[in-house]
Amino acid sequence: MFVLGFFLFLYFRLYRRKPCAEICNLREEDLIELEASAVGLNHVDVDGNDGCMVNGAGLAMATMDLIKIAGGEPANYLDVEGTADAKRIE
Repeated sequence: MFVLGFFLFLYFRLYRRKPCAEICNLREEDLIELEASAVGLNHVDVDGNDGCMVNGAGLAMATMDLIKIAGGEPANYLDVEGTADAKRIE
């Protein structure tokens, strides 16, 4: 989990720390996550069959927990953040 957190930290902070951009290989990143990030959304892909579109990472974690309690397996979550509107979601 630490390795995943470290690479997510690098990925989302590339614009602030230019030396990190030099050591990060974007070819190894998930294409869907890169596309979501390009439009200001956060997408995390996990194994499962139920997807979540949420407004905040805390809500995403709680929703994924509820899916597990109900017997499902979370497939991914798309964090649209608080500034999302219908046009941005399209």
